[in-house]
Amino acid sequence: MCDPELTSVTERYMKLKDDTTRVEYVWINFFNNFWRFISKVRNVDETNHPCPLASICAKIPKWTYEDEDSSGILKPKVNYKDPFRPKHGYVILCETLSMNREPTIHTKNRRECDSKTHATRLDGHYFHIEQEFHFHEYMDVEITAARKDTVRKILECFYKACNYAGLCIGYFDLNNHSCFYYMCGPNNAVRVSDELWMSRFIMQRVAEEFHLTVNFGPRIPSGFANTRYFFSTYNMREGTDEEATTTANFWMNRLENRFIPMLRNAVTYDHVEGPIPTFSLIDQGKTMNCVVHIRTDIDPYVVCKTILGAASSIDFAG
Repeated sequence: MCDPELTSVTERYMKLKDDTTRVEYVWINFFNNFWRFISKVRNVDETNHPCPLASICAKIPKWTYEDEDSSGILKPKVNYKDPFRPKHGYVILCETLSMNREPTIHTKNRRECDSKTHATRLDGHYFHIEQEFHFHEYMDVEITAARKDTVRKILECFYKACNYAGLCIGYFDLNNHSCFYYMCGPNNAVRVSDELWMSRFIMQRVAEEFHLTVNFGPRIPSGFANTRYFFSTYNMREGTDEEATTTANFWMNRLENRFIPMLRNAVTYDHVEGPIPTFSLIDQGKTMNCVVHIRTDIDPYVVCKTILGAASSIDFAG
């Protein structure tokens, strides 16, 4: 749990009068086949260019960065209200460019996902993404559901922080083991991927305050940590039972035959190694969903663009 003395010290400084607007630049670094968040903060003079939240990225300057294996330029792309600096703060999800302005692999994936999102002919396609995760104490002791009181407090803080930031977080699942779930969406491919990355960042920050680490990867080296991608089109949500079933079965057939080969062509690093994706069809009452079960450490932009890419080569009214 949080250290009361440390919390008291922090609150004392947070009460100091300060009208400066702070912007935290967040980017994803892929290193040694793992991803991690890196961020840095700068002050912005909003009096010179006051603007609504929706257009803040257009007013925020690019910034350079350096980490262990690379250096380049941060390009602000998606902005959210900062739940950790609630009075005057934004948290910005950034693209990364090399010093000669060439996009990195991760940025290329996002741009391709964005392009396919807006080019697809599918009528009203939506994604939900269900994220599995688990907690560890700093001595690498896993936090199980037996300590639901601690986990529940973390999740409530996480939920409030995400709502404040403007993310669409669906639900939590505290099961009988040590893995937990939350869901992002519904949204289109690129937006739900943006929100998944930002929700992971917020979850890590909230867990830190409880002296815990959060792990989105496999519980054991050979484990298959699931991220589940729920995909639906307009007919699958609003059509008759027959239309929804016909459309969903068509999509399942296409995904089972096309998705894995396309994914292997899309992934340019070694994250695709390990258990192969699996597929299922879920009837949620009024909505049919095609579901892809896949490793957490594969970039969601890659997964979503691959699902939409399977659609671009076929002609079927969704």
